[in-house]
Amino acid sequence: MSKMKDMPPKFSAPEWGPRNPRDFGIPDADRSRSQLVIENSRTLVEESDWAAERMQEDVNKKLEHRIQDIRMWRQELYRKLDEMMQEIELLVIMGTREKQLGIVCDDVERELMKERELTEKVISLLQHSLKQITEQISVPVSLEEWERLTNMNLSSVEQERQNSVNLRAMLESMLEKAATDILRQHKASGTMLQLNIKDNRTAKKQIEDSLAKVQADIESQDRNMESLKAAIEDKKQLLSVVQVQLAARSQRPGIELCQDSAQTQLYAEAQELSAYINRLSEALTRAVMEQRALNQHHLSLGKQIQLKSHAVYIDEAIYGQLCQPNDIYKF
Repeated sequence: MSKMKDMPPKFSAPEWGPRNPRDFGIPDADRSRSQLVIENSRTLVEESDWAAERMQEDVNKKLEHRIQDIRMWRQELYRKLDEMMQEIELLVIMGTREKQLGIVCDDVERELMKERELTEKVISLLQHSLKQITEQISVPVSLEEWERLTNMNLSSVEQERQNSVNLRAMLESMLEKAATDILRQHKASGTMLQLNIKDNRTAKKQIEDSLAKVQADIESQDRNMESLKAAIEDKKQLLSVVQVQLAARSQRPGIELCQDSAQTQLYAEAQELSAYINRLSEALTRAVMEQRALNQHHLSLGKQIQLKSHAVYIDEAIYGQLCQPNDIYKF
């Protein structure tokens, strides 16, 4: 009984007939809707593909245009950078004036330092601009903002370059004037140098002439001193003879020991010889003093000749070579 109750219900033939078309009609509706979805999907895919392709083409065109702009601006910046490098080369050439004009911190040197600082600042600005261009490729920035920044940088660079050109023109004028002044002063210095060399040579010749005369006086004084010494020695020998004679005559016996004319003459001769010896000795003393003075004068003249010779050597051999005319570039 239980199994019979679980059996599905049975329908009669009249009931089955109307139900059968209805049950088969449901899958047909689903299929129709499915086909519609498929068609709609296919249309949507085609439409989206076309739209995507069109948008991709537009994007590619805009990107290509932007890349061309970036390349153009980068080329322009490189050109500006090349111009600044040329300015630097000119400054380097100007830097050689330190070797030609001397290491002097004059107005020209200070202006050159200003131009170098200005050029370095511009180079830094250009490098910063190139960095910005590189960043523009990867960083999403609006085209208007990018063009504004690029134009601003180029305008600033052009202004700085023009300032550098103007400054260089001013420096060229200053250097030309400095070169003219230096050449004029160099010529004046050379003239004075030659005149000084001539004066020193003339003075040296005069001192050498004086030295020769002093040397002759010294030699003459030497002969005079030798003559005085010989005369003194001769008079001393004569005086010794007279003194011996006087001593011998003082030994005469008795009445022979008298003051006769011979004795008187011997006394007079002894006195006269003594007087001559004294005068000759005084003359020898004066000659010795004069000889010392001449020797001092001779030594002084010798030192002056050495000084003049050294002065001529410095002016002619050393300073003259250092002051040889050099090419002074006016840039």
